[in-house]
Amino acid sequence: MFIGLEATQNADVLYRDYAHPDHQAFEIGIMQAIKRDVLSGQSGFNPNAWEYDMQWYPESYQFAHFAKATQGQRFSIKDEVIYIKAGDRLLIDSSFKFPLPAMQLAVQKSGMKYIRAFLSEDNKMVVHAVEV
Repeated sequence: MFIGLEATQNADVLYRDYAHPDHQAFEIGIMQAIKRDVLSGQSGFNPNAWEYDMQWYPESYQFAHFAKATQGQRFSIKDEVIYIKAGDRLLIDSSFKFPLPAMQLAVQKSGMKYIRAFLSEDNKMVVHAVEV
């Protein structure tokens, strides 16, 4: 089995890579989908009042992608009133960037055999070869 992952652990590189306008538009586009599919009848939810935010959590190898409210909002979901203040963040998705030793250990703990890693020239991407 081959498992391809980003292996970048450098926060500066991660922030620069994910600051791309197309990526930001994709993440914030989720708010439009929420409005369309979940909150279509709600006037208090503004899908245009969000901006992209991100944060690297090196201890868990997690790069989190957030929608950050640019204004306060109030809406309901099944009779539950939701209040969002300007500056509140909603987690949209997470990208996990496991370093080589962490992935090797996870494979070994699962009972599979780790064969080897194939790193890209810039060491940002890795393909792990695993025998299952």
